[in-house]
Amino acid sequence: MLGAIIPKKMNPIFEIKGDNLKSSYSIYIIEFINKNISYFYIGQTGDNYVHSARSPFGRLAGHLSTITSSTQNQIYKFAVKKAISVDRLKSKESFSNHEKKIIEEYLIKSVIKFYSFPLIEFNFNDTEITHKEKHRKIVETEKHIIHLFEQKNKELINNKKSTRNKFHIYFPEFIELIIKNFDL
Repeated sequence: MLGAIIPKKMNPIFEIKGDNLKSSYSIYIIEFINKNISYFYIGQTGDNYVHSARSPFGRLAGHLSTITSSTQNQIYKFAVKKAISVDRLKSKESFSNHEKKIIEEYLIKSVIKFYSFPLIEFNFNDTEITHKEKHRKIVETEKHIIHLFEQKNKELINNKKSTRNKFHIYFPEFIELIIKNFDL
């Protein structure tokens, strides 16, 4: 085989547990590490317009999409900004092979850690009102966590920033867990 590298043993590079494929209203934190610098993306699952709340893994997969026109691939676009330039994102043209190589080389030198916290169970049979109420609580919690990261001057990938200082706290134990584990 031309250029093939055949492993001596088959090992999965990672494993997805079934519960990570379950729809839920979740908060997730992506830690993107490059050159010993941690950058964070705080997100949530749930949609304000459609009765859905994707699984955490489905959301992570969207973040890594290489499709130029995607609106959900903030982690890949962050890598583009760092590896090429912010201006490159203004173009809707597909990435050239040369650009893809530069982006890939940047990603190869990086580590991505994904933390997921399913806080509210998703029910396909919920009414639209119930769905929106659950989603509202998750969005409020997401905004609060973004604010906590900003207050500690953590490097954020998020485009949306917090615009207020007071939040309704729906999940106090969860907020304390985040403060403790991310040194906030």
